[in-house]
Amino acid sequence: MENKVPEYTLIRSKRKTVELSLNRGGEAVVRAPLRYPKYKIDIFVKSRAEWLGKNRRKLSERENFAAGFSEAEIQSAKSSAEKYLRERTAYIAEQMSVSPIAVKTSNAKTRWGSCSHDNRINLNWRLLLCPPEVCDYLIIHELSHITHKNHSAEFWARVAEFCPDCKSRRKWLKTNGSGLMNIER
Repeated sequence: MENKVPEYTLIRSKRKTVELSLNRGGEAVVRAPLRYPKYKIDIFVKSRAEWLGKNRRKLSERENFAAGFSEAEIQSAKSSAEKYLRERTAYIAEQMSVSPIAVKTSNAKTRWGSCSHDNRINLNWRLLLCPPEVCDYLIIHELSHITHKNHSAEFWARVAEFCPDCKSRRKWLKTNGSGLMNIER
C-alpha cells in the first residue's frame, strides 16, 4: 500500500464529525469540523484509501452500464415513457384499489419516483430502461405511499402484498440503477 495521501477536496463547516464521500465524478470529498487538524484529516483519508479505490471502481462500472444503451434506445424510451408509465400506473392502481391524482414523468438525476402529499405520482423516464418487473416494483412502491406516507412496516407489507419479490427488484435498482441515472441525453 502506498504511503501517499489520496487527493481530496476539503469542506470545513460547523460539524462534529469527519466524513469521506465520493461525488458523482469519483472525486473524494472530506467534510470536517472547522478546527479539526489537517494532519488528522490526511491520516483519516489515507486509512480509507482501499475504500476509495473500491467505490471508484463501482462508479466506473455503473457508468459503463449506462453507456451500453444507444442514442436511439434512449430517445425511444423517453418518448414512450409518459404514455406507458401513465397506463401501467393506472392498471396497477386499479389492482391496488388506490387513485393517484396525476401521473407525470420526470428527468430527475437521483430519484426514481415520488408520491406527493396529495397523491401525485412522479416516475423517472429511465424506468423504461429497467426490466419490466423493476418498473412495476417502483410503481407499486409509489402507489403504496398513497396509503402509507412513510416507510413503516405497514408500508413495506403493502408493497410486498402486490410485489412479493420486492427485495430482489429493489436490489436490482441499487446495483444497476445508478448507472442508468448517469444517462444525460
